[in-house]
Amino acid sequence: MCVAALAVAVLWAALATTEEIVYATGKLNNIRRTVVVQPLETSVIREIHVREGQRVTKGQPLITLDPTLTGSDLAQTEIRWRVLNSQKRRVQAELEVRPFVPQGSEDASQASLYLERQRSLSAKQRSLEGTIAKTKAELTTTKRSVELLTERLKTVADLEKMQTSLFESQIGSKARMLSSRDQRLDVETTLSQAINRIQELRHSLTTAEAEREIMLREWQQKLNEELVSVSRDLDEIGESVEKARYRKNLAVLTAPVDGVVLEVAKRSTASVVREAEQLVVIAPADVHMEIDARIDARDIGLVVAGTVARIKVDTFPYQKFGTLPGVVSVVSSDSFTRDANETTPSGSGSSSRTYFIAQITLGNDRLRSQNGKDAILTPGMTVSVEIVIGRRSVLSYLLRPLAETVDEALHEP
Repeated sequence: MCVAALAVAVLWAALATTEEIVYATGKLNNIRRTVVVQPLETSVIREIHVREGQRVTKGQPLITLDPTLTGSDLAQTEIRWRVLNSQKRRVQAELEVRPFVPQGSEDASQASLYLERQRSLSAKQRSLEGTIAKTKAELTTTKRSVELLTERLKTVADLEKMQTSLFESQIGSKARMLSSRDQRLDVETTLSQAINRIQELRHSLTTAEAEREIMLREWQQKLNEELVSVSRDLDEIGESVEKARYRKNLAVLTAPVDGVVLEVAKRSTASVVREAEQLVVIAPADVHMEIDARIDARDIGLVVAGTVARIKVDTFPYQKFGTLPGVVSVVSSDSFTRDANETTPSGSGSSSRTYFIAQITLGNDRLRSQNGKDAILTPGMTVSVEIVIGRRSVLSYLLRPLAETVDEALHEP
């Protein structure tokens, strides 16, 4: 019976297999880097809303800074923008020759300026229009005078011919002849003056009309130049407004992503924080983690990319929370040396200080306890890794120490 039982035990040990495991240690790392929240400029903390280990959602307030300075800058910038916008609308109203309708308190000064400029423009236009109208009226009168003088000149010229003929026939007197000649010369002189006056009036009319056109053109040019200038200033101040609003919004530092708060700066309310000082560190949620595992140099031989692994998170007992599945994705091409105070992985059976690094990708990063609640995993947690490099029989497992002892004994001198 004993022999039969021993035979059955040996047969079972020869047929039954068990996993061949390489042990390693490591820690959880985010594939995506942690997110650091910093203030844009030096400020004062008004309130801290989160603590380390707290889960946060995107947009959730983390820290509120004093918004006094940024709020004041924004208010002043917005006032400047409204003033420039009012000026632009006033210039556009002048260019389009339409009334300027005030829309707010900042429009009062522009409305007064609009009315003053319109009065000035109207006065200049009336003055030039008056000069033009007066010149046109005088030109019309002078032209009529020329027509009358031309007719009169014909009459006095005929009268002069008659008196000259009578004088030559010794019928008329010389005095009458000279008087008719003097009368003709007088009319010719007046007519010549009237014709010259027409030329002068036409020149004056052309000059006055040109002055009116130049005045209106210069008026339009100045308005266009002012519109270009104020539009440029308005664009610049608009950018400043957006920057000021952005700075004011940054007075409340919010979470840029969903995640877990890893660190909160050791600051209290009313503390002064510097520009770009690290205040909150967040580990992004819904980002798969990976493990950098240290494998003893003596066990690295059969560990290759694609090898299956089981991960036990030291913080959560695997008997209650289970293990995480993983796969070796990369194995370092060279070895590293442990510090003197570092320990080797439990179960490795080696005291070697030389190790390789294997990067292990997790199949999932959620542990579930017996009561159904999720265990929260955060970067930095230490883990124990079991890498399955194959299977072997129980018999070979039992005979391996004996085989090693015999082999060493046969090689002794």
